[in-house]
Amino acid sequence: MSANHTEIQAQNIPDGAQAPVTYRNEQEENSAAAEPVSVKPERAGWIEKIDKTDLDKSQINVAGFGVVTLGQLKENVSKKIEDLAKRINNNEPVFVWKRIKEKYGFLMHGIKALVEVERDIEKLRRAGKMPGMLKRYNFNS
Repeated sequence: MSANHTEIQAQNIPDGAQAPVTYRNEQEENSAAAEPVSVKPERAGWIEKIDKTDLDKSQINVAGFGVVTLGQLKENVSKKIEDLAKRINNNEPVFVWKRIKEKYGFLMHGIKALVEVERDIEKLRRAGKMPGMLKRYNFNS
């Protein structure tokens, strides 16, 4: 060590004082905090609040777009598909192709969210957490 630096030892620190944190200690603390946490696969949508009497009123969080009801999500996706069908009839196939191929566009993201939420609802129904609900969803196809 050079003459300008002194080694900090436990006996050199007065009572009640905190030892200065060295770069090594900060690295050790950060590496301990940065341990890998179980990572969930990326989901497009999940149930925020479920309404067991009317599923279309259940609140769904669509990643990147916000919270909507299940009915609003279904209506929005169906309007997007109807618009694409009209554009096919108007000879705009390139526009339709681009909208379908968009990785982060609402059409495919909304459909993925809808499928994930419907599967979650079916899992709840099969687990017996939604008594009295008739079988409504078929994901075997």
